[in-house]
Amino acid sequence: MEPMVFAIVVLGMIFLLVLMGGIFRFALQDDTRKAGVKLEIERERTHRDIAAHVASGSLTPDDAERLILAMGQADEASITAARDAANTSARPAAAR
Repeated sequence: MEPMVFAIVVLGMIFLLVLMGGIFRFALQDDTRKAGVKLEIERERTHRDIAAHVASGSLTPDDAERLILAMGQADEASITAARDAANTSARPAAAR
């Protein structure tokens, strides 16, 4: 094989590897974005359910406030854990 052809083949392989890495990274980031949107939708639905219980009288406003505050703390903990996991998996093995 001629040296020029060999160099072109090697450069093509490197380009394909870089391209595949970019696609894989985008797919990971897209999953993270989708999880964040899903969390927001679930949080809004839960707030509406709590408001409905308060309106029907089966839950006091003080209890509802406590539930919402506890839910926010749990959400922050899960968001932090998800970010840490995403950052750990996104880092190259040499940086760990």
